[in-house]
Amino acid sequence: MATEHYHAHFVTDHFYHIYNRANTDTDKLFYQEKNYTYFLKKFDQYLSDYLEVWAYCLMPNHFHFLVKVKNINMLAQGKNLETVVFNAIKKIDIITLNKIINIVKNFDIIASTDSINAIKKIDMTALANSINAIKKLEMTFNNINTVIEEQFRKFFIGYAKAINKQESRRGSLFQNKFKRIHIDNDTYLMTLIHYIHYNPIHHYLTPHIQNWHYSSYNTLIHQANTKLMRKEVLELFGNKERFIEFHKMLTDYNKIRHYIVDD
Repeated sequence: MATEHYHAHFVTDHFYHIYNRANTDTDKLFYQEKNYTYFLKKFDQYLSDYLEVWAYCLMPNHFHFLVKVKNINMLAQGKNLETVVFNAIKKIDIITLNKIINIVKNFDIIASTDSINAIKKIDMTALANSINAIKKLEMTFNNINTVIEEQFRKFFIGYAKAINKQESRRGSLFQNKFKRIHIDNDTYLMTLIHYIHYNPIHHYLTPHIQNWHYSSYNTLIHQANTKLMRKEVLELFGNKERFIEFHKMLTDYNKIRHYIVDD
């Protein structure tokens, strides 16, 4: 399979199967139960502004995520950029700014009393902050793939540092470049969710999906607060009952082999 297939570019409003594993066959990603929780916490910290999580499964030496890249309107609500932009804009005296614009339009660009007084009233720092924040926002929209890749890099580094300290180990914890495959079909999407939740059975870690506590399955069928796209996932299958029944079925994964990344 072509390398490019495993490293599809992230595009707004598209689905991706994301996978990575420990650097060597003898390494683990999760050594203690608390590591699973910490991993999800760090994932949320670095990537929740950019990705919706529809399904996931964490295994001792690898993980799977099914995500959807958030749309531009949702990204515009990102707390950091929104705070910077709107706090800065609120400090600008728009009336004064419009007065200067009118002076320039009228070619009255000589240092008249009106123009000097108008310029003095503008909070130049606030104006500069607004312009820079808007440029940053525009860069995020135009380079979403670069932004997400960088967030994953920070996420992996941060988690690896914590595990290396915990286990008194050195070196890379993850394989260098995480894999992601673009998903373009709802039928494959449903089967892939089954595959992700079925992974612990596939690797002989448990005989029942619901017994594995490090996947999204139990969260999706219960009512606890979550950032998972529970409503959307269950609607994809029809309802919760059909979601559960679908997961009881034996599924032929050969038909989605093109969308699977695993060891």
